[in-house]
Amino acid sequence: MKNVAVIGAQWGDEGKGKIIDYFVDHGYKIVARYNGGPNAGHTTYYHGKKLILHVIPSAISHRGVTCVIGNGVVIDPSLLLDEISHVRSAGIGTDRLVISDSAKVITPYEKAMERLSPAAREIGTTGRGIGPAYMTNAARVGVFVSDFYRPAGDIQRLLKNLDEEFMVSERLERAGEPPIDSAKVAEDYAALFRELNPHVRDTVHYLNRELGRSPMLFEGAQGTFLDLDLGTRPYVTSSRTISGGVATGLGIPSSAVNEVVGVMKAGYLTRVGGGPLLGELGTEQSIKGDKRLTPAEFERLREKVMSGNANDAEVGKYHRDEGDEFGASTGRPRRVAWPDVPLIKYASMVNGIDWLALTKIDVSDFVPEIPFITGYEMDGRDVEEFRGVDYGNYTPVFGRRVRGSMKTTRGVQNYADLSESAKEIVNVWNDVVPVGIVSTGPESHETIFMQPFSE
Repeated sequence: MKNVAVIGAQWGDEGKGKIIDYFVDHGYKIVARYNGGPNAGHTTYYHGKKLILHVIPSAISHRGVTCVIGNGVVIDPSLLLDEISHVRSAGIGTDRLVISDSAKVITPYEKAMERLSPAAREIGTTGRGIGPAYMTNAARVGVFVSDFYRPAGDIQRLLKNLDEEFMVSERLERAGEPPIDSAKVAEDYAALFRELNPHVRDTVHYLNRELGRSPMLFEGAQGTFLDLDLGTRPYVTSSRTISGGVATGLGIPSSAVNEVVGVMKAGYLTRVGGGPLLGELGTEQSIKGDKRLTPAEFERLREKVMSGNANDAEVGKYHRDEGDEFGASTGRPRRVAWPDVPLIKYASMVNGIDWLALTKIDVSDFVPEIPFITGYEMDGRDVEEFRGVDYGNYTPVFGRRVRGSMKTTRGVQNYADLSESAKEIVNVWNDVVPVGIVSTGPESHETIFMQPFSE
C-alpha cells in the first residue's frame, strides 16, 4: 500500500479525522502527525461518541495503530498529559502513542511572548504559545523534549538563554507582571516529562526503519491557507501545513510520500480568527460570542433559509449550527463563506493533491442556492489564480451557481442516490481534481466511495 499524506485543502477544520479513519480501516498501522500544536483540533468518533483531539493523531481510537507525534510538532506537556487522560477516560489505550524526542516544547516563556504580542492579538491566535515556540526554535534557543531529561542545571541554563534572547522577563516586568522563575519551570517540566517518558523515543530513526515495511499515514494539522509561507499572510499559522512539511516534520525523505489526499468541505468553507475571507456570510465581528442555537431556534432559522428570506449572516449561522462549526480546540465560532474554486486549484498545485475527499455535503442541503467563486477581480482586471499576498484585495466573481437539494443527503452511501444538486457540487470539484470520497455525515458509514481503495 502507498504512504499517504492527508492534507487540509482550505483553512483547517475540514474533517481530516474521518478520512484518516477510512485509511486505518483499510489496514494502515502507523499514523504520524507532522506539524502544529495544541492549537489544532481534530474530531473523531469512538463508539458513536465524539472525541476531540489536539496533538494526538486521530487514529488513537484504533487498536494496533501506532500514533506518532513527530519532530515538527510543538507540545505543551501539561496539555498533552491532559489529552492522554481524556483519551484513556474514553476507554482507549495509549500504549502505542509515540512522542518524538526532537519535538519542540512550549514553555511559560513562549506563552508570555504570545500574550505580550500585539501581532498575535490582531491575527487572533489561540494564545497557547505555538507561534513563539517555532520562533524560539528558529532563533536556535528553543527547547526540545530531549532537553528535559538532562540535569536540572542544564535545563535551567537553556531556559535562561531563551529568556535573555527574547527579553521575556524584562518585557513582563515592564508590563507590570512578575518574571518567570526558570528554576521552577525546569523542575515542573522535568516532572511532567517523567510522566511522558514511556512514550518518548527517536521517531526519525523509527519511521525511517518502518518505511517499506508498513504503510504510513501522514496527518496534517490546520490547512493549506494557514501555511506559514503559502497561506493568506500574515493571517497564518507558524508551521508548514502543506504536504511539503511532511519530510521536515517527520525526518523522512520527501519521496516517502506516494499519494496526497486533499480534504475539504463541499458546499461552503470556514476559517477561524482574523484575516480576509471572500464570500463571507456575515463578518468576523458579528459572530463573536455566537452560541449554538436551541432546537426550536434552529428550526425557525432553517425554515427562513429554506424560504430564501434569510440574509447572508443568517445563512452563515445556519451553516455554523448545522455543520457544528465551533472550534474543537477553542470553542470559537467559525466564520463561514461560499466555496472558492481558485483556492482549491492552488491547494492542489502546491500540495500535489491526487484526489479530494469532500466532507459535509449534507450541511448545505436546504440552502436554496450555492454560489461558487470561480475567479477574482482586482484593480479593474480579471484574476484567475490565487495569490496569498493579494487575497485580501480581491473581489470575488461568482461564476457558477448550484441549486440546493432541498432534501437531505445525510447518510447516503451510493453516488446514484445523491440528488442532482449534490451531484453537481461533486462535479464542480471533480473538474478541478478527481473526487475519491464524499462524506454525507460524521459517522464512518455515512460515506460514498467514488473509486476503489488504492493499494
